[in-house]
Amino acid sequence: MDKNEFDNLSINEQLEIVNSESSKGISLNKFAQSMGVTESKIRKRFNKLGYFKNKESGLYEFREGFEPTPKSTKTTSKNTSKKQTSSEDQNILEKIQQLENELKTLKLEVEELKNNPNKSEITKEDNCDKKQPENLVIRDFNGELKQISYRYDLEVLEAFEKLCTVYPHFTKQKILNTLLMEAIEKYL
Repeated sequence: MDKNEFDNLSINEQLEIVNSESSKGISLNKFAQSMGVTESKIRKRFNKLGYFKNKESGLYEFREGFEPTPKSTKTTSKNTSKKQTSSEDQNILEKIQQLENELKTLKLEVEELKNNPNKSEITKEDNCDKKQPENLVIRDFNGELKQISYRYDLEVLEAFEKLCTVYPHFTKQKILNTLLMEAIEKYL
């Protein structure tokens, strides 16, 4: 298999091949060299999507709770193909994160139903009380990201967490950016 064939495989197929080779005692470095790429290129590709090498088994596995952090990319007109690929990668990462958030929400709902079986009967009133995702319009911010830490009142944090579960297809970062910007525009 050459580099182009490997690159055209899905990430799951790539993982399967790398893990299979690793099980045979072939290191990622030797495997990468046989294809004409560097080990770090393959490792970074896996890590970016949340797959890390398990030190005990030596196999790449998805790390539970992994949340990709998008990086701002600097591109020039010469790098338009890289920009498109980076944009496609970013879209894939966002979709994965959305699906993970939806899965978490479903797990919470299933757990709640297990703990409280009488709640499984949903009434029309309950359905009417639920907010629809169309109520929240998320703005698209493409600026540079900076990570900071603030202390929040517990009541505010719980309300924010509840809001995030109502809109699981949006990241907390996007929801918080939108809410802060709306408040700033309203009061500034």
